[in-house]
Amino acid sequence: MNGLVLSPVFDDPDAMLIATRELGLEGAVHKDRRSRYHVGRRSSAWRKAKHTVTATFVVGGLAWTSRARDTPALLVGDRRADGLLDYRGCVELAVANAGRRQIVEALQRCTVDESPFHRHPAHRRTTWVAPALVVEVRHTLGRPGVLREPVLVQAVRVEPS
Repeated sequence: MNGLVLSPVFDDPDAMLIATRELGLEGAVHKDRRSRYHVGRRSSAWRKAKHTVTATFVVGGLAWTSRARDTPALLVGDRRADGLLDYRGCVELAVANAGRRQIVEALQRCTVDESPFHRHPAHRRTTWVAPALVVEVRHTLGRPGVLREPVLVQAVRVEPS
C-alpha cells in the first residue's frame, strides 16, 4: 500500500449522521460524489454536518476575551448541590446590539466580589455576577463537560437568589 486511504462512501446520509452521533463524533465532512476533487483548493461541494445540542446553564460572570473586544462574553456553568457552579465555558453575546447591551447592563447590576465557580475560569479581565440568570446555549458535541462552539440562544429565566 502506498499510504493512500479512501474514505467510505455512504449512500444514506441520515444513517451516516446517526452513526457519527452514536460514536460521539462532532459531525461529518461530506462531499457530493458527483463533484470533482480539486487538489489544494476548497470547493463548495464540501459540507460539514455538525451535531448540536441545546442545554441550559447559569451565568456566573462576564469576561472580556480577545474575541469579545468591547462586549464581554458570558461565563457559564452547571449548578452544584453546594450552590457553586462547575465552569463549562465562555459564550459570546452574538445578539443584536440593543439586546447585548441590555443583558450586560442587567448583569453588571448583579456583581459580586467572589467567583461563583468551584474552579475559577482563567480569563484575565472578569466581572463576577450573582448566579441567577439561566441561559439556553446551543453547542457542538465535544469533550464531556466542555462547551464547543457555544452560541447563545436566549435568556431563559432569572432564578431567585
